Amino acid sequence: MIRSFIAMALLAAALLSACGGGAGSSSPTPVPTTTISGVVFDAPMANATVQAWTFVNGVPMTKIGEGITAANGSYSFSIQSENAPLILIASGGYYVEEASGQTVNLAAGQKLSAVMNHATGQNDTVHITPFTHLAAGLAWWKIKGAVPTNTAIDAANTSISNILGFAVSGTKPLSIADAANASAFASPGLQYGFLSAAISGWTAYASTRSGTPMHSVHNSIAFAQLLYADVSADGVLDGYGKDDLQNITHLALGVLP
Repeated sequence: MIRSFIAMALLAAALLSACGGGAGSSSPTPVPTTTISGVVFDAPMANATVQAWTFVNGVPMTKIGEGITAANGSYSFSIQSENAPLILIASGGYYVEEASGQTVNLAAGQKLSAVMNHATGQNDTVHITPFTHLAAGLAWWKIKGAVPTNTAIDAANTSISNILGFAVSGTKPLSIADAANASAFASPGLQYGFLSAAISGWTAYASTRSGTPMHSVHNSIAFAQLLYADVSADGVLDGYGKDDLQNITHLALGVLP
């Protein structure tokens, strides 16, 4: 009788444990839902797809969120993630070149990205531009050199921010083609916009030198791909990248180095 009672008590305890019952049981704390938002800007990029991925040893691993940009380049979507390095990748969509007024549709394989360290429960504002793409390329090179991913991200974003004079992913670029942004004061946002317009002007010149229709091939988004290829090859902007065979090669936009 005693032996039977003990067996029943043990069985009851096992069932309670399996069901999460009992006075001392507790449920795991759920990961909070947070928001990532910002603008995609090579001039405002409309109808682009923005995806957030976990970033593991320099490789996008698991997609945790996705959104589409509005006409002004803005995006916003929710994620659930614990502390983790993330990469945001913007692809597709279109923008209007400041120097020519030409509409440019992103081709397959063309993208802009930004890397960040997400903290659990934190809402993030991350703007995605050719210069955050440059920082992502620098972070990738550092990671391949055995720098821890979170350290490489912070170091790369800081390096590019120091070059620009403002936070590369935290500063919202303002289009200088939009009269609503006119100001007597060159704010960091307007400085960002002028840099974008300068790239548009230089790529328009590259089009002229190469004899191709204005911004049809040699445009700002193509230049952004070169920035990434350059810095990710050796960690410096020196005009050299790697070809398909991983040999060092000179980079150019048309006939212009």
